[in-house]
Amino acid sequence: MTININETDAAVKARLEAHTYFEPTTGCWIWMGTWDKDGYGKVHFRGETIRVHQASFALFRGRLRRGRELDHTCNVRSCWNPAHLEDVSRACNCRRIFSRRRAAAPAIPVTHPNFEVCA
Repeated sequence: MTININETDAAVKARLEAHTYFEPTTGCWIWMGTWDKDGYGKVHFRGETIRVHQASFALFRGRLRRGRELDHTCNVRSCWNPAHLEDVSRACNCRRIFSRRRAAAPAIPVTHPNFEVCA
């Protein structure tokens, strides 16, 4: 999905921040609004429902490269901190998910010292 948000969308940022708990220990920006069935934050934007972390990446870092996915390096699906989001291949994302043994979204932020670096 292509999300067209740019830096001038200050209203989008303010709207996201209004529903966020900024976790001081981990740096996670925890979405406190509605979540989808997989535990990702969701928001209605320009006529469609999008995942909050995807909106964050588009807003702060630009368009996601074709064929790529976003990995939450913090392993917290409800986090939308752009510093915790990495553009990775599907294969890399799957390896990381398996190495973290994540079957469901964790209720609290979790750190992973054995984090794999993928290009």
